[in-house]
Amino acid sequence: MKSKIFGHVFSKTPDVTPRVLSTIDSVSPPSENVHKSLYPNWVLDYNFTRSDVCRIKDQAAPWRLRKQNIAHLYSPGTPYWEKASDKKIPVHCVWIIFDGGEKIGFDDITGQNGFARFIDNDNILGNLLLECASLGQEKGESGFWSVQSIFYRIIELLKNAQYQSDQASYIISETDNETDFVLQVQNYLKSNLSLKVTISEIATHFQMSDSSFAHTYKKLTGKTPIASLIDARINLAKNLLLRGYRMKAIAAQAGFNDEYHLSKAFKKHTGMSPRLYLRTQFGD
Repeated sequence: MKSKIFGHVFSKTPDVTPRVLSTIDSVSPPSENVHKSLYPNWVLDYNFTRSDVCRIKDQAAPWRLRKQNIAHLYSPGTPYWEKASDKKIPVHCVWIIFDGGEKIGFDDITGQNGFARFIDNDNILGNLLLECASLGQEKGESGFWSVQSIFYRIIELLKNAQYQSDQASYIISETDNETDFVLQVQNYLKSNLSLKVTISEIATHFQMSDSSFAHTYKKLTGKTPIASLIDARINLAKNLLLRGYRMKAIAAQAGFNDEYHLSKAFKKHTGMSPRLYLRTQFGD
């Protein structure tokens, strides 16, 4: 397979602190080659697969396995080395590079090691990072404030994460009940995109009546649950298109009956066909 890398590196950004400099989503074939990274800025690096191992700060340090849904926060100037540990599993990761982390106390989190580990069992942080990369790819420079607004939510998650000494890690969780409810619903929808879920099934899952569930969700988000489900399906379809998946496979994973249904829904939602969307992203 060929590597698929998309997102955006911002060349013109407002004078705000902290500030996103780039947002990248990458799927690459496994490689035993060791890759060293050393950035003058802050890096938040997230793994969706369990096939990566890393060394941090010291090239002689033992390799440590990075399980899926694990984020690493690196302070400026912290070197780290990565390689694939499984030759069969593609490596899927997403990261943002930003400045100004020291202004909001991130240096207290990373400490003298210049590193902190976050466990994201519910994929709350992962979904936000994917959304950043998707917006960066789709909107380019004009998407800065859209990405920056999500970055502020990411900052809140990292600052509120609870340290667990037995795991030497911070645990990502939501503390606001209303925000938690919305994120739980959205994560449930994203986890069931390939299924034909109904409002009744979703409401039952959250132990609510159909009307109460639909009313509460729309009040908090301004959208119906079904509208959010369609948004999530289209966003997944966009991501899979950019990674080179075939329409038939995308239709199955994103919950569409077939390629025709996918193409019709995609055009209705975005104003362009899947093929035209790819041309706008990568050119002819």
